[in-house]
Amino acid sequence: MARAKVILVVEDDPELLAFYRQVLRISGYTVIAVEDGIDALRRMESDLPDLVILDIELPRLGGRDVQQELAAHSATRHIPIMVVSGTDTKTLDPAAFVCILRKPVTAERLVEAVDDCLRHAARQWPREDAARTQHHQVERRTATYCPFCGDSAVARGRTGKAGVASQTWKCSACDAAWPERRKAS
Repeated sequence: MARAKVILVVEDDPELLAFYRQVLRISGYTVIAVEDGIDALRRMESDLPDLVILDIELPRLGGRDVQQELAAHSATRHIPIMVVSGTDTKTLDPAAFVCILRKPVTAERLVEAVDDCLRHAARQWPREDAARTQHHQVERRTATYCPFCGDSAVARGRTGKAGVASQTWKCSACDAAWPERRKAS
């Protein structure tokens, strides 16, 4: 039995996030929902989705920055990205995004666009998609630069507490820190 496709929805509007989640779950997809770009990148440290639905205008880390981060790493560059935006999409690079969808979005149009994006991505990256499906839970991307300032001066430390291993990344350039949590083995 094939596993349900995993869709990561990155949307800062709570009503739209709930709408996307409900429509996609009813359509048989597994949905992971986050509200900003930093949370999206953190989530992809442990779970690689089959498709990212991305808003361009996000707090903390915008959609274009998320796309650039994903494109910069071999483990994530093949993940298709569908942009859903209410702003002008003429400034978006069509090569960077598999699908571009304008708001407002109906349930039917959303499901149709997701299906089309997944089909397009499967044709574009058939070997990588098969390999990623096999190693979905094994391959993990490690941070090599700060998602806040882009500097490569990052270091990590590890702590353990109550059955949870916590790995903390710290940027020496902008003094930002971000956690990564996994179950302790």
